[in-house]
This record gives sequence, C-alpha cells and structure tokens, in this order.
Amino acid sequence: MSKTLVQKPHNNMRRSILILLAMFTLGVTSNAQSFKNDLELGDMAFERGNYYTAVKYYNQVFNSFENPEETLFPHEGGNPLKKNEEFEVYKYVCGRLGESYFNYKDYPKAEVWFAKAVTLEEYKDLDHLYEYGVTLRANEKFEEALVQLKKALYLHNPDFITNPDGVQFEDEKSKAFAEDIQYEIACCEFAVEAIKVPTSSKLEKMQEKVINEGNSSNYAGFDIGENRMMFTTSRFKKKNPTSKRKGAFVNSIMTYNLIDSSLYDLDFGFGLDRHAASATTTTDNQKMYFTSWSEEVENPSYQIFMARPLNDSLWDRAVPLNSVVNAPESKNIQPYVTGDGKYLYWASNRNGGFGGLDIYFCRLDEYGMPVGRAFNLGPNVNTKRDDQAPFFDEFAQTIYFASNGRIGMGGLDIFYADRDGKSWRIAENAGYPINSSKDEGYFALMKEGNFAFVSSDRSEGCCYELYTTEVNRYMICGVVTDAVDDSYLSDVNVVLMDEEGNELIATTTDENGQYCFPVIRGRDYVVTYDKANYLGDQMAVATGEISFDETNNLPTIRLITTEIDRAVKLKDIFYDYNSYRLRPESKVVLDKLAGQLKNYPYLVIEIGSHTDSKGTERYNAKLSRQRSQSCVDFLISKGVPKNMLVAKGYGESQPVVPNTNPDGSDNPTNRQKNRRTEFKVIRNKMLEGAQ
Repeated sequence: MSKTLVQKPHNNMRRSILILLAMFTLGVTSNAQSFKNDLELGDMAFERGNYYTAVKYYNQVFNSFENPEETLFPHEGGNPLKKNEEFEVYKYVCGRLGESYFNYKDYPKAEVWFAKAVTLEEYKDLDHLYEYGVTLRANEKFEEALVQLKKALYLHNPDFITNPDGVQFEDEKSKAFAEDIQYEIACCEFAVEAIKVPTSSKLEKMQEKVINEGNSSNYAGFDIGENRMMFTTSRFKKKNPTSKRKGAFVNSIMTYNLIDSSLYDLDFGFGLDRHAASATTTTDNQKMYFTSWSEEVENPSYQIFMARPLNDSLWDRAVPLNSVVNAPESKNIQPYVTGDGKYLYWASNRNGGFGGLDIYFCRLDEYGMPVGRAFNLGPNVNTKRDDQAPFFDEFAQTIYFASNGRIGMGGLDIFYADRDGKSWRIAENAGYPINSSKDEGYFALMKEGNFAFVSSDRSEGCCYELYTTEVNRYMICGVVTDAVDDSYLSDVNVVLMDEEGNELIATTTDENGQYCFPVIRGRDYVVTYDKANYLGDQMAVATGEISFDETNNLPTIRLITTEIDRAVKLKDIFYDYNSYRLRPESKVVLDKLAGQLKNYPYLVIEIGSHTDSKGTERYNAKLSRQRSQSCVDFLISKGVPKNMLVAKGYGESQPVVPNTNPDGSDNPTNRQKNRRTEFKVIRNKMLEGAQ
C-alpha cells in the first residue's frame, strides 16, 4: 500500500522467517515440521483471501510457542539466539492474525493482535499501525485511534519518483496511503463531535429469530405495503433439484408479514447457483428489480434483473436488464425503482465515473426496460471511493445512499443529497446514531410514518443486520378559512411544491380547515390552495428556522369567494387620513390580489369602499369612490385587465355595525369596522355563457 520504514513481512521478512524455520526443522522434532506446515498453510489461505482458514493455522503456530510473551524481550537473558528467532516469527504471526481478523471485520479480535504487533520492540510496520488505528475507530475508541493514526502519518516517509525530465513527484501509492490516514483521522474527529449531537432516535434491531437469523447476513429492507416487507438474507438453503450441491449459504430475497410474522422465500428458479439481493419494487408491486450474481469465483458478473409476480412467493422468469444498466465489464448492483416505474437508480463501477462505485439513473419504458442512457449523479453525490445502495425519496426529492468517500463516522455511512433542479446539492452525513463506526447501508423509508430501514454491522461480528429508526421529519401545518366570515373550509385542495414548481405532495383540508405536510429543513417550498367558487391562493414557505420534532404553524389562508354579490372585506387596505392615497402595506395586499385575478379573466369584480358617518354624506361618497378608484388603478398597473374591474364608492350608506352606541355615544371600534374596502364578484361570464 505504501512505503514503510521497515518492509512488510509479506516479502523479505517472510523469506527470513522461512530460513529460520528451515533451521528448526533440520533433523529435529516433528513438532517443528508441523509448526512450519501450519505457517505455510496459513500464508496460502491468507494470500487466497480465505482469512477464516488463515486464522486457524496462525493460531496453531502461535500456540506452539512455549512462552510466547517472553519473546517481547529477545535481548534479555536466556538463550538470545532462540529468542531472536522466535521473536521474528512471533511478530509475523501477531501481525498476520491482526490482518486476518481485520479483513473479515472482526474488529474486537483484530484489536487484540494489532495491539501486540505494534508494541513489539522496534516494530514499525506502518500498514499495521494504520490498520490498528482503523480497528480502534471501528471499535468506537476514537481518541485511541487518533493516537495511532497520527503516529502513522508522522512516521510515513513519502516515496518520490523522478521522471525522465528530472522532475520529482510523489508515488501514487505513497500519496494514496497518506490520504487514507488523513481520511481516517478526519472520520475520528467527526465521530467525536457527531456523538454529542444525535440527529435521530436510536436504531432498533428487528426480530432476531425471524429477521436477523443468527448465522447469516440480513439486509436491504424494503417496504412493499400492506404490512409487508422484503429483505435479503444469506442464510443456508437446502439442496435444490437444479443443483448438485446438498446446500449452501446463498443470498436470496424473502418477504415478511409484520402482522402474522410469516416468511416467504421468493423463487426465481436460480437454485443454489445464483444469488439474488437488494430488491426494489414499483408501488403496485408489478415490477421487481434486484441484484444477481453467479457462484463463479473468477467472473461472478454482477447484474440487475427484473421480474414480474405470479403469486405471493413465485415470480416469473427474471431477465437481466439491457446494457444501459448492465454495462459490459462492470459491476451493476443495488437498484431502486421509482414508485411510478419511470426511473431506475443503481450503483456501478463502469468506466467514466469518479472512482469505485458511483450512483447512476436512467429512464424506463412502459415495459420496465431501460431506455436512453445512464446518467451519473455527479460530484455532489459521487466520490472517488464507493457510493452505493441508493434510495430516492420522491416526495422530498432527496437521494439517500451509502458512501465511504466522504467524512463520516467511519466505514460506509448513510448520506443524503437534495435535488436542486436538474442537479444535486452537496451530500450531507445523516449523523449519529443512524451512522456508527462500522458499516451502514440500504437506508429505505417506509411508505407510512416517519420510519426507515437501515442495515448495519454495528453489533459484534462481521455481518449486516436489519434495524429500524424513526426519522426526524419536520411538519408544517396550517388552516384555511372563508374570507367572508372566517369559517373553516374543508376539502380545499392543498399542494406542496418545490421551488421549481414541481408537485411533491397533495392533500385536502379536514372539517376544521386543517392540513399538514412533512418537509425537509433548509429547503424552500410553495403551497397552493384551490377550491371551487374561490380564488386560488399560494404561500411561499422557507424552512430554515423550523423547530425540531415540532409542528410549525403557517399563517391562516383566507380564500376569497367568487360567488356573485358575496362581499369580502379586504384586510390590511389602508389610506392616509382624509386621503385616497394607498399606504405601502395596502399595495402588498393588492399586488397579491392582482396575481390571483389574472387567472380569472371571465370575472367582473367590484372594488367598493365604505366610510363611517363622520363628515358630510357627500364628502364621504366622494372619498370612498376615490379610494376604490385608487385600488382599481393599482390593480390595472399590475396587469389586471381594465374590463374586469369596477370602482364603487358607497360612503356611509352601508354600515356593517352602528357607528354609535345605543345611548348615542360614539363607538370608535364600530366606526373602524365600517371603514373598509370590499371585493365582490358582480359577473361571471363563464356562467353566463353556459346559460
């Protein structure tokens, strides 16, 4: 991986150890021969990636030492030659045991062996020092991890190369190793702070005896409605008629009923020869997409398949998608299909990406097959490392995914990015405790409620398990009333839209005129309101200041009626004293009204103004007429057709309440109510045409 102060024992040290072992075995006991064989078998298993077997043989070598801990002091007392020989083997085996446990992610055991290896006298293998730091981070010992990682960064000696022009530059492997150390340091520092500020509720592990069956990985939960879910499991499957084997651990897809706890194994006819994992379906469950790969070691060929249902557990023959998704010579995995079946998201390491696995999307035709081309989600989502397991929240226009290419708690973390028009905002970490120091992936929101599935290997062991968590969604609520009498309006169509005008979710008001929407903090929305016989309305909503886990109330919307001769008092229409000049706050109200009226060119509107009884009747009639005309002139200036508007002054002739008290004394409150400007539909040309 990098240049180190002392070469890794995979090469020169290993040759030296074999020479020492040859010395042991020349004409001596069979125990020594067994010692040598165990070491060689362990090395063979390690080089092939069979770390479980490697651990078995390395442990047998370690246990053959009579007093292994004495080798920590090879120069003190006893037989120096024997202790130096054993010391080299001891260091080597400790490091290999640490690496073996590390490679199959048994971090608690890896920590034990790395602790021995990195503290041995004159032991300066930087790879082991780095891996020890990563192990401590995975075991949530962040402060201790920082010590080891910073030590590795300090001891790292960059390896420079000189090109034919005499220019020196750092070797790519050496540079990458330093970047890896710096990345892990940043993750530890992030984790220390993230734990202080939880962003969601604690994760709850799903049923251990049914969902999280102990001898397998269980992951990729997906809600398919009607209290049912799908998930992937690697549990043992017995012999299938299509296979010669008696049984094997095979990834397969199961459905689970949350009511009666029944399990169904989905059968695609693969037998034991192919794996099926990470499934997703359209809302009507008529198309399923999943990852499949073969048992071939050299060429497993990871592809995405589509299938249609025959019944609850049996699906029609699954077929691989075309090359738009399954690009040749690449891994294509972990699909997500939108509920309407129009788009597919997935992870791929095809050429042209940013590095590792990237997330792509494409369009699907009416038959569920990819058309057009694959689009990379871009650098705000994808990194030079792995970005995978996408889930697209269609309501919030937010993509959730797993990544080890951004600073997080360590390993794979859940990130999310909001859609911004045709691009994406910079991805953000979902925080703690959704993320841990281990791997998290396959975040998927449930169809109802504020809950999601998360797959994590945070428990002891190596495998994913299924968890649920409550997601912190923010709620905005409001009330709609009739502007005439402020009575609650039910069955108003209320639509939440994004800044681009795309509809996100629609609802209707209840009998109390109430409605609610879940929103994402920090995004801007527009809410529209529509009901027959009323002017449509809308409101801009900014969510930067909404409160955590609380209902945030929006201003009341007063819909203006379009019923003939039903007058509505326009609130906040003010004039200077004894003047018909509009105040600035009045222009705000009229500006909004102008925008509404442009959608109803078939209406004829009367703007009528009223005064109280102070002053002469003639003066009040003139003043009220001038005030109405001021409103009409302003509306025309904002683009409302002139033939839609009529100005009328009523003076003091139509009080809504008496101007004086029963004893004849003045009533200022009532006079204020009588001073008003009203909106009234006097003609509806559309209705006249229908007649």
